[in-house]
Amino acid sequence: MSALWLVCYDIADHRRRAAVAAALEAVGQRVLESVFEVWLDGRQMVRLRAELALLIKAQEDSIRFYPLCLPCQGAVSWQGRGAAAALGDWFWL
Repeated sequence: MSALWLVCYDIADHRRRAAVAAALEAVGQRVLESVFEVWLDGRQMVRLRAELALLIKAQEDSIRFYPLCLPCQGAVSWQGRGAAAALGDWFWL
């Protein structure tokens, strides 16, 4: 079963940052400069984390993964541009 995850990063190097962003854009929606919403099941999340681990330097970079429970998903709000992430908009290729 898929879950909504908020993935945030702080990557020191531009090339690594671009590679992480590209990997996340393939599976989710950018909602802020370094924040993505992704719908993934457990297996997909393991694969994504493994892929991202190969792209970063753990001593310099940080990626955080926040699961959003069902009640939390309904409470998500924002101001300005943007729209809610819709279930099924992104699929793991």
